[in-house]
Amino acid sequence: MSILLVTPNKTQNAWLQAFRQQAPDIRVQPWSEVDNPESVRLAMVWKQAPMSWTPFSGLQLIYSIGAGVDHLLSDSSLPCHVPICRLVDAHLRNAMVRYCLTALLEHHSAFQAYQTIQSQHRWQPLSIVEPPHISVAVLGCGQMGSGVAEALSGLGFRVHTWSRHSATIPGTFHYHGDDQLMACLDQVDYLINLLPLTTRTSGILNHRIFQQLAAGAYLIQAGRGEHLVETHLLKALNSGQLSGACLDTFIEEPLSENHPFWNHPKIRITPHIAAITRTDATVAQIIDIYRRLLRGIPAKKVVLPEQWVDRKRGY
Repeated sequence: MSILLVTPNKTQNAWLQAFRQQAPDIRVQPWSEVDNPESVRLAMVWKQAPMSWTPFSGLQLIYSIGAGVDHLLSDSSLPCHVPICRLVDAHLRNAMVRYCLTALLEHHSAFQAYQTIQSQHRWQPLSIVEPPHISVAVLGCGQMGSGVAEALSGLGFRVHTWSRHSATIPGTFHYHGDDQLMACLDQVDYLINLLPLTTRTSGILNHRIFQQLAAGAYLIQAGRGEHLVETHLLKALNSGQLSGACLDTFIEEPLSENHPFWNHPKIRITPHIAAITRTDATVAQIIDIYRRLLRGIPAKKVVLPEQWVDRKRGY
């Protein structure tokens, strides 16, 4: 029995080393080195290249080693009968909370303006609008979105949350469904996107959305690059409808050298680092799941309910 590892080549060695350290008795093989596909019981996958899943007739579970699953669901060859789960890790949630709060508070506290004032050797306090008078919309109410929303609410911001389906996020005004999206965004000062990528959310950050926000609103984009219509963002920034944007994910990664985002004065870029999967912790989780599978425990009972992926919803 074995585990199938399907990841970009540059990350394979780190995953294999973590398994050797934590469970040397478990056989883990990259897709290109599998010698007995029928013996594979679990596949751990991230941004897989096109491959054939047909030989893996004994596969019981497919595990996305990141929070997103769009890379899996876009694979038309994925076996329909094998359940899919995704990584749920408190570290990822906390990292995303820290990232979004840092981006928002830096802008809200006018630190960039103070940097300019400092360079001019001026002592000039700036007036800041207090959090109860600032509204923030968080798109996406999963593990990460709910964490960000609760943290901002705890700091006193007025927080709106939106998801496809109804949810309960303490301390927030919740909206759900297409009919309530624009109401959620109406005149908000900050927009944080943490949606999963589906056919319905692709391109959701567009001109129509930006125009619904308060003039001078700020965008924090940590969902998927495909959520953002880049030309619409540039127009909103250049017109002043948006005062700035902090972007962590992009359609093209890494960005090309001549991409207009690099030198735009109102855009802050981070290289997809908002919430990075911890190899050791993820491997420990997978080892536990795998051992229980080998003991005959059904796949549906070896992972947490929030880890299961609904193929129809896309997350």
